[in-house]
Amino acid sequence: MTADQPVELCDIRVLKSHEHTDPVHVEKLFDKIRADAVWTHPVVIERDHGVILDGHHRFAIAKRLGLRRIPVVLLDYFDPAIQVCQRREMVVTKEDVIKRAKQQNPYPCKTTKHVCTQNGSLCPIIAMVPVVNIPLDQLR
Repeated sequence: MTADQPVELCDIRVLKSHEHTDPVHVEKLFDKIRADAVWTHPVVIERDHGVILDGHHRFAIAKRLGLRRIPVVLLDYFDPAIQVCQRREMVVTKEDVIKRAKQQNPYPCKTTKHVCTQNGSLCPIIAMVPVVNIPLDQLR
């Protein structure tokens, strides 16, 4: 996995959540995105099943705004450079994440954190994603 992964536009109907969202955070981010009228951060997606790895709050906002598509970065989830870390006292595997998403049985908010190895260090997976500036009108 390398920095500056390619960004694609994806139909939001194919995306699957594996975690719930924090309503307070959704509201704050919603107000900012709506006020700016620009989408700036792609959602990170597991390429084979459409499972969201990072960006659940932004995905919820896209649905609320009535967007048909959003910018995404598709990743090979089973690339050894990508790891899933649990933030709660439960063991979570990549297979568990996919299963929960496919069964529409999401984990509590912030159960997982996806990281990747870059130059021997772990960094949040979102750090590998380029910033975009796409007007919301182009995503409806």
